[in-house]
Amino acid sequence: MARLASFAVSLLFVAFFAVAAPRLPDSPQDVLREQAQLRQTLETSPDRYKHLDADERKALLERQARLTEQLGSAARWEDLPEADRERIAQEHAAILAAVQEPQSDRRICTNERVLGSQRIQRVCRSAEDVERERRQARDNMLKATRCGTPNCIVN
Repeated sequence: MARLASFAVSLLFVAFFAVAAPRLPDSPQDVLREQAQLRQTLETSPDRYKHLDADERKALLERQARLTEQLGSAARWEDLPEADRERIAQEHAAILAAVQEPQSDRRICTNERVLGSQRIQRVCRSAEDVERERRQARDNMLKATRCGTPNCIVN
């Protein structure tokens, strides 16, 4: 039982850091190419990012300029100091988050089996609801690994 709990906790840490840590492309040059494509799309296809108003677009382009400046001419991530890499990862994540469609507008549909039946039902939820359920399940799993049952009270 202890090995299973240990495995569950380590699995949760891996999953948490995989989601929490901003993921950068393989090289600084890949980031520059990605940002150049994004800039071109922003400038030539106004309908693509219609959820961004003029001020948000301007702020996004300024953020891209800062990111490009921070990257400089580095060919590899190892060529940059650790603090710069962290700032770059945060800027990159912020740019990608800004161009994403608003979460509340997205619907995620799944096929789920009805409890006590063989019938499959299509269930659609907002992205916010799916994220909230995911966080709640993670929190319940952490509680269960700390005290042995999901219904225990942990302060």
